[in-house]
Amino acid sequence: MSVEESKKIEKIKKSTPKRINIFKGITAMPYRGSKWKFRNQIYEGLKGIKFDDDLKIYDLFGGSGALSIIFKCILPKAKIILNDYDQIIEKDGKNKVDESLTLANTVLNELKAILKPEDLEKDKIKNEEKVHKILDKYKEQFEEDIIARQIVSANINFNGRYELRASSYWNRFKKTDYDMYYHNFEGIKIIHKDYQEILNDKEIEEDKTQKLFLLDPPYLYTETTGYNMTYWKLSKYLYMLIYIFKHPQYKFILFEGKKSCLDDVFEFFQELETIKINYKRVPISKQEFMILINFD
Repeated sequence: MSVEESKKIEKIKKSTPKRINIFKGITAMPYRGSKWKFRNQIYEGLKGIKFDDDLKIYDLFGGSGALSIIFKCILPKAKIILNDYDQIIEKDGKNKVDESLTLANTVLNELKAILKPEDLEKDKIKNEEKVHKILDKYKEQFEEDIIARQIVSANINFNGRYELRASSYWNRFKKTDYDMYYHNFEGIKIIHKDYQEILNDKEIEEDKTQKLFLLDPPYLYTETTGYNMTYWKLSKYLYMLIYIFKHPQYKFILFEGKKSCLDDVFEFFQELETIKINYKRVPISKQEFMILINFD
């Protein structure tokens, strides 16, 4: 390459605006089902879609709140209502999520301190008894604290397993402590309701502002470890789909896995209800996608 060509390339680089990282400064939690790792794919999938400035977003299955935070970054003018049904993020108006992170950091630091080089074989932890000793110490707290339990589990298990009493453990420890998280919800309204109660709210029905419902329930035909499956039944999932068909005036983003066969489900409901909905499937990974519903 000649000097002249190099100068041209440098000139183009300088004149090209740098992409702003709208997610900068936010640290994710390894919470089961969290969409934080797909934030860039979600952002790209919504490019070119215009929303009203007074848009209201209802995040019905909040979990760790990652989706609400993602949409707060993408659509900063929108009013976001996050449904923290299991009171994972806060309880009685008080910060609960950072208490979970503090507990997780404490347990992980104790595990890292007790495990010596001879207890490790590459990434595998050979001495399970040492792990059990620490985990048993916090058994009662883990029974109450879903987030702390899942974070610790993600650091000592492999391939998406979420269990503390395992036959084998792996060294997947995060080198630094998890950052506190609650401040990321500033500007987001947090409520604690059954999602059906929200959908049946007459005030939402009467409010004519543009609405977007984020639907990220446990996937059909997926591993359910870590979810409260005494609450989440197939009937709950079907109720959600019926609501979508009966409210073509709303926009929905439904997240699902590759095994869900939702195309067949949609086809069945459309024949049953004699209502047609338009939807677009946007891949966010090889195994997961988001479905944009009623996005004309």
